[in-house]
Amino acid sequence: MSSGQLTALFSMLNFGSLILLSFITFTNPLKVNRKANQWFAAFLLFWSLFWADEILGLSEHVQWQLFVRFLQYFTPLLFFISIMFFTQPAPSYRKSMLWHMILPFVYLMLLMVYYYSVPKNELLNYLMILLLLGQSLYYTFASAVLIRRHKKNVLLYASDPAKVDLFWLERIIFAVLLILIAAIGYNIIAQLQSLNLFMNITMLLVIYYIAFYSLRQKEIWPFTEPVGRELLELNAQITEKSPQQKKIIPDEELISQKTLVHKYMQEQKPYLDTELNLMKLSELLDTTPHKLSYLVNAGFGQNFFHFVNQYRVEEAKKLLLDPHKDQLTILGIAFEAGFNSKTAFNNAFRKITGLTPSEFKERRPAL
Repeated sequence: MSSGQLTALFSMLNFGSLILLSFITFTNPLKVNRKANQWFAAFLLFWSLFWADEILGLSEHVQWQLFVRFLQYFTPLLFFISIMFFTQPAPSYRKSMLWHMILPFVYLMLLMVYYYSVPKNELLNYLMILLLLGQSLYYTFASAVLIRRHKKNVLLYASDPAKVDLFWLERIIFAVLLILIAAIGYNIIAQLQSLNLFMNITMLLVIYYIAFYSLRQKEIWPFTEPVGRELLELNAQITEKSPQQKKIIPDEELISQKTLVHKYMQEQKPYLDTELNLMKLSELLDTTPHKLSYLVNAGFGQNFFHFVNQYRVEEAKKLLLDPHKDQLTILGIAFEAGFNSKTAFNNAFRKITGLTPSEFKERRPAL
């Protein structure tokens, strides 16, 4: 099979895989992150259009080719919108978002001029490619910023953020950036020819990576939209140290509630539940997630993630010091203390004690 035939084969695989994955994502078999996945499915569908010309033979139909190229321009924007829904409990459609529609219609005007002009203006074609690549870079970086912010926000309510911190989308962004850089270089060197075999194979691997993680995702915001917004507003006030921060719980009551919560954590040990989150703990304490989040932040001076893991580390220390638990491995100790992975256990233990679990156990006789 020649290189050209292999390139055509992988182009078909990319196109078909994205169409199938778009359909599966839209139907959302896991029933999680519904709105985010609808936008993500639209992104995948529009992304497949970059192979539509080769697969569907649109080159002989000017109107269809123009239409498809116009739709391609929305792909980075759709990715960005899906990230907004993944990282926010209830993103709002503000009028300021209308500016996102300006460049697509500028791009459409340029497309129409290019396709209906004789002879073709190649300089105009270069300009359209720069517009497409430029906005792709912009929305890719903007999406990365949203995910970085989200990785901090999940610490407000998750005791095991690894499942909801969107690391898989962050890796996709880095992969897309590398592909964009490679595409820019390839287009310059290859004089705007279609992507070569290597690029198509790379794209297919990225698509399969997306499929693997998108079909294993967890519900990111286990709250109603109003509660999610309240948590983010509370976090913003604490982070910015706003003097206008509302006291949700009076100082005198805060001290007494802090004592009760600490006693409950020590006696009932809810932190042994690896799936514990702010919603679950607030139900156990018969309070609201908003009040509990304020109590943890203002009373204990921590976010929810560090608050819970502090108790887990203390439990792990007891297990490591207990000679009757010597048969347990470090991973076994991690599970017994409520951690969901050895990596999370090691990181939390080292941050709180300054030692790894193994080092702590080795020093046991001296402690």
